Amino acid sequence: MKNFDDLLQETKEYGVVSEVKFPIIKCVGLPSVRPDDLVIFETGQHGYVTSLTQENVEIVTFSREIVKPGVRVVRTGERLSIPVNEKFLGKVVTPLIEPIFDDDLEITDDVERRPVDIEPIKIDRRVRITRQMFTGVSLVDVMLPLGKGQRELVVGDRQTGKTWALLNFMKTQVELGSIVVYALIGKEKTEIARMRDFLTKSGMMQNVIILATSADDSPSLITLTPYSAMTMAEYFRDKQKDVLVILDDLTTHAMYHREISLLAMRFPGRDSYPGDVFFKHARLLERAGNYDVQGKEAAITCLSVAGTINNRLTGYIVSNLIGITDGHLLFDTELFNRGQRPAIDLFLSVTRVGKQTQNKVARGLNRDMMMMMSRYEEALDFSHFGAELSDEKKTLLARGEKVLHFFQQKHTLIVPHSVQVLLLTMIYDEHFDDVESAEIIRRRDVLIEKYSSDDSIRKEINDLMNNAKDFDEYRSKVKTFQTYLNQLWQQQS
Repeated sequence: MKNFDDLLQETKEYGVVSEVKFPIIKCVGLPSVRPDDLVIFETGQHGYVTSLTQENVEIVTFSREIVKPGVRVVRTGERLSIPVNEKFLGKVVTPLIEPIFDDDLEITDDVERRPVDIEPIKIDRRVRITRQMFTGVSLVDVMLPLGKGQRELVVGDRQTGKTWALLNFMKTQVELGSIVVYALIGKEKTEIARMRDFLTKSGMMQNVIILATSADDSPSLITLTPYSAMTMAEYFRDKQKDVLVILDDLTTHAMYHREISLLAMRFPGRDSYPGDVFFKHARLLERAGNYDVQGKEAAITCLSVAGTINNRLTGYIVSNLIGITDGHLLFDTELFNRGQRPAIDLFLSVTRVGKQTQNKVARGLNRDMMMMMSRYEEALDFSHFGAELSDEKKTLLARGEKVLHFFQQKHTLIVPHSVQVLLLTMIYDEHFDDVESAEIIRRRDVLIEKYSSDDSIRKEINDLMNNAKDFDEYRSKVKTFQTYLNQLWQQQS
């Protein structure tokens, strides 16, 4: 990019800073400037234009260095854009694609640049979401499935395991060949470093880009983070690759956007948030979806994180995001304290798109398991009154407990989808009624190991599900397969 003197010579116009309310700067002059134009101050800082009035130009700066009144500023004639390229895979960068750590990151002039904030693609280029995005988490893949191109809200209080669940989702998608763009918005620097170290040790960084800002950065740079992440994802989507975007988190993003708006003297609305915060998030999340890219489907799946206080879903930003997205995964504090991992509330979580991506077997299992777990909840509530339970109710309670125990996973465990469906079908169909929950978990781990190491077993388990016409036919096939499974589990006991 050209320096201040070159641009002044080229444009023949400049502005003068008249008022500073960091990170907002107001200046007079610059008669030809437009909104979203990049500008350069003679002290070297960069910024971009957010609004124009008859009296002045409003600019936000990305630098923490304060610009003083009287400093001159020139326009560049360019919109706010970032470089996009495969070379950024495995890197941790700022929203302006500058290295945060001592990475060897060289950006040449031939690297493509894209505007950060664009209008979402129209419906004519979008296609129906029909492919499931597997997460490796049984509770999600079977009961709350996600589709490729879906926008799902991950919501809950602090310290309820949201990040660990997202890491499971990332690991599964990286192993399946997808690109992951992780946006860390206004986090602590130590948290950014821990995330990089964990992903590096886990061998995931080769397919991951982390765009991060710390709480020490300029509020304007922090608010730019999710937009840069979506722009980077769109680059890979146009390369016909599926992308998972994680925005962690949009409640923090809204807080910094509110700070800038209040400093700019914009009229505050509910909870002092500006009136455009819903529009900002809707426009951002609408850029995710399933697209037709030169005859091939390529999806941007967006998982946006939001924080709550005491699981309160009626907060302004959270309720806005629930209205924008295609469902939400609620991480419950009480479940977390009881030891459930992941602590996702099955009955208060929603997926509006994912079930249409399941095959007939998984959809039938989902339907019957939901009905069974609803009856389990009713029986559990009834048992709290101390009433005498029938044998049927006792069996239902025992089976429901085994299902919930099966859903518990360590954050490092990835359960293949075919194994999830097989074992949950066996629990549902009374095959494990005489087996303790701990033994079911042991059998699951044995089967995962065999599935991963033995190609013939993997093919047989996959064919068992893929060749069944519906859930009822699958259940009958599982009965004939159980003899082999029992032998396998006995050998490994």
